[in-house]
Amino acid sequence: MTGELLPARSMAYWENKMTYIEELEQALGRLKTGEREQFVQHYADYLNNHQLDDWAARKTLGTPAELAEKIQVRLANQEFADQDSDKTTNQGHAGHFSWLMWLTAPLYLGLFVVLFFLVWLPSLLIWSLMVVFILAAAFVGVAGVVVVAQSLWGGAFYIGLALLMLGVMFLLSPLATFFSMKSTDWTRYAGSRVMKRLKKGLNHE
Repeated sequence: MTGELLPARSMAYWENKMTYIEELEQALGRLKTGEREQFVQHYADYLNNHQLDDWAARKTLGTPAELAEKIQVRLANQEFADQDSDKTTNQGHAGHFSWLMWLTAPLYLGLFVVLFFLVWLPSLLIWSLMVVFILAAAFVGVAGVVVVAQSLWGGAFYIGLALLMLGVMFLLSPLATFFSMKSTDWTRYAGSRVMKRLKKGLNHE
């Protein structure tokens, strides 16, 4: 009876025993599904092409646990090498960007000066016109005071013209203030953008 049970127990053992590839798949459980399937398929094809059974696979490749450990170490080293390569590439790009920034700095500076002049030109013209009106009003007013002693109507004309110039100057004052505020806002915005770009370039160095 014992002799009859031994073959049955031995057959059940080998039927339930995992194959080399199944053990390898289980040992690679920490890998992502795609990576695990790729390695399992690779070594399954390897065993099939070389006609290696489980025993021969263990002699050639080591145990599934040992092979899984080698695979994981290889992947870790590859990931580290890729990160180092990416870091070197990014540093190279940062260096190129920094040199490009300093080479193009005069162009940006010239463009900023031109834009600054164009933005401030309307308010500068209005303020200059207001100064002209003030000086002209003062000159015409003084002339009117001098002339009024000789001719009442002539003096009144000059004094009235001086008051008209002052009125125009006061009408221009809100417009000059508006353009000045807008020009100041644009200058502050453009300056902050230029400083951010410079700081970014310096940090990339």
